[in-house]
Amino acid sequence: MFAIITGYFLAIFGTLLLAGGVWLAVLGGTLAYVGLGAGWLISGVLLILRRRAALAVYALLLILTLIWALCEVGLDRWALLPRYALFSLFGLWLLMPWIDAALHPEAHALRNRGWFGARGALAVTVCLALVLGLVSLAHDPFGIAGSLPRGAGPETSAAAAAPAADWTAYGGNGRGE
Repeated sequence: MFAIITGYFLAIFGTLLLAGGVWLAVLGGTLAYVGLGAGWLISGVLLILRRRAALAVYALLLILTLIWALCEVGLDRWALLPRYALFSLFGLWLLMPWIDAALHPEAHALRNRGWFGARGALAVTVCLALVLGLVSLAHDPFGIAGSLPRGAGPETSAAAAAPAADWTAYGGNGRGE
């Protein structure tokens, strides 16, 4: 039941993402959203059909999303995480036992059980997404650490005229001291 509902959600969201991606491509933007939408749509249809291949398609989609996001913005966490966080959370949802239990084992059933096969590939990809997120948190692409010089700015007339108990600015003066 959860797998089928999730499949419908992925199919609907994939269709919307595909349509928006086509529109963006027509306007001269990236083709990435066309691929992402198609991947979500295919994965959703496979989930509706209760095929384990949906997990493999989603794993491939997620790894391609990670590569695309990393190539596009590097390790800038504020630009990187919005590009793949939702996809990673959905990958984690697909690993839940109530989704996996509803999927039919396909050919080579021994390879599809446990953490081997499509489920294992998706688990590894979700872990890679987590590692990429943690690495991006430790990386600061802007390097804005520093200090302000003491006493560099002149006092404003309003701050100088204000009584000591009535601060017009933080710290009682225009420099925040």
